[in-house]
Parts: sequence; C-alpha cells; structure tokens
Amino acid sequence: MARIIYGVCGEGMGHAIRSKLLLDHLSKKHEIKIFSSRGAFSFLSKHFEDVQEVQGLSIAYRNNRVSKIETVFHNILNVFGLIRSFREVKEVMDRFKPDIIISDYEIISAYAALVRRVPLVSVDNQHIIKGKISFPKKFIREYIETVIVNRINIPAAKHYIVTSFFKPEKISAKLTVVPPIVRDAVLNTKENPRKSHNNFILVYQTSDTNKKLIESLKRIDREFVVSGFNKEKKEKNIQFIKFNEKKFLKYLADCESIIANGGFTLISEALHLGKPVLSIPVINQFEQTLNAFYLDKLGYGKYSAHADKENITDFINNLDGYRDNLRRYNKQDNSLLIRKMDELIRKASSL
Repeated sequence: MARIIYGVCGEGMGHAIRSKLLLDHLSKKHEIKIFSSRGAFSFLSKHFEDVQEVQGLSIAYRNNRVSKIETVFHNILNVFGLIRSFREVKEVMDRFKPDIIISDYEIISAYAALVRRVPLVSVDNQHIIKGKISFPKKFIREYIETVIVNRINIPAAKHYIVTSFFKPEKISAKLTVVPPIVRDAVLNTKENPRKSHNNFILVYQTSDTNKKLIESLKRIDREFVVSGFNKEKKEKNIQFIKFNEKKFLKYLADCESIIANGGFTLISEALHLGKPVLSIPVINQFEQTLNAFYLDKLGYGKYSAHADKENITDFINNLDGYRDNLRRYNKQDNSLLIRKMDELIRKASSL
C-alpha cells in the first residue's frame, strides 16, 4: 500500500470527472488524500471522504474569450490564498509522508512535491504539447503561452501521463500517451442509433458568457438542450438545464450530436459514443483550439471559431459524414492508463 496525495484542478468539471475514475481504482489499494478547488472539490467531496479544499488558479471569461488581463488580475488578488493553501498542503505532507504525488493540472500539490522532493506524476491532457503536434501557425503565440502556463502549473514531473484522442508524431521517454479516460457509465452506455439520430442536439458551455451562441440556436429549426448557463428554463427551441451528472449522461447518450467548446473530457466521451461534435473553442485557450483542430482534421466533427447560424447549420447538414468517420474511431477502456499508473506508484513506493 502506498501513501498518495492527489491534486485535482478546479477549473471546469473535466479534471474532476476523469480523476474520479482513477481515484476509484487507487483508493481500493492505497491511502489517499485529495486536494482540489471550486466545483471539482464539491464534486469529489461527494464521492470520497478525505478531500480538502485549496485555492487554485482560475480563468476569467468574457464573450466566449479568455480575458488575459482579468485572469492575471484575479489570480494576483488570490495570491495570499494560494500561499495559505500551499502551507496547508505542506503541513499535511509532513504528517502523511506521501510516497508519490499525482496532479491533474493542480498547482498547489505540484509545487509541494517540488519543495518536498516527492516524486510527481502529472495526469492531464494539457501536456500533449510535450509531443510533436500540428496546428495552424497563426496560433503560435497561444502555443508558446500554453507552454509557459504548463510549466507554471506543473514545474517538474517525474513522468507525464497524457490522455488524448489523437497521437503526437513524436513523444519523449517521460511522456506516456493513453486513450481518453472514459467513465464507466459511458463505457457501459448502449446507444440507440435510431433514437439518437432523430432527436435533440446537446449543447455544453464552460461559462455562461457565449450569448451569441444562444441567439444563433434560436434561429435554427432544431431542438437544443443547453447546459452551462445555470438555469432551468424553456426558451423557444432551447431547453436550459442545470448540471447534474446522471441527467447529463442521459442527455449525452440520447442526443444526436453535440455543440461544445473545446473541452477534452466531453469531446472524448462524445467520440466514444459515436456523437459528432461541433467545437467552438474559447478564444485564447490553445488547449481547446488544439482539440477542435484535431477533431476537424480526423473528420469526427467541425471546428468553428464563431458561433453563428451558418457554421452550426453546416455542421448539422454534414452529420452523416461525421458518423461514417466515427465508425473507425478506436474505442478503448481505461486499462492502459491504470496499468501505467500502478507501475509508477510501485516504483515510487519502493524507493
């Protein structure tokens, strides 16, 4: 049995959802303390006992765009909370004496590992850029900024496990690329093609600032179910729903296709279920742009920079082609990830 500290980023729900799967596995064999922030803390504390809330870095959104100035300003104001959380985590480490720290893009646990010289394993999708990837050259500045942000969040890891639905051309010895983490509820979902191809389109937004998207949806003769605006309301052809994990999974299984930002977890689960995706990534968030670019490149959906009626209609008109391409998508379970994580824990606990 190993002693493990597991840090989970609180920005969005993707980090928490995929971390729960690994935590379910690891908690059966090891002693684990979990640190997380915001929505991820609320989610994980419902499923695990030893979850402690910490401060984390956050992203400010405005009109479906990352506001760099507001993001920097907000995190500067939060610096004392970050320092306090860092001290709390170090105190826990001194008592708990972890064999290994695992971080899903969570900054406090990553720096605590660095200071206390505890082996750190990074598990996320952001570090896919440590491999050789392709992207339009107009995004080179965003790429460089992401490299810097990745280094700030995870300053140094012993190994990087990266989940991805596409493969870089080259990877280093410290990087292991595994298939996307897919929840058991999704792995066990049986799709009804006839039902799903004659139903609604599911829309998910990381923040509620993309007002243009809602106006565009109202001009299209289709039914939409929209999550991410924190309200339960019917407006014309749009049914707004508040996020509920079980209900959202049901909508995900029954919908004919998905419109979302460029968040990795939802795209991955959609592809596993054979659902075409229209990805409208948050501007200035290179990770989402990269996901959308490869989604389009592989023919599994459409990448659009703008949430206008024309782009949405074009996506809907080409659903059959995307579904044909998705038949070649290589669905896999989480066994490769779990084997690699078990291997790294064994090595760390034997030191």
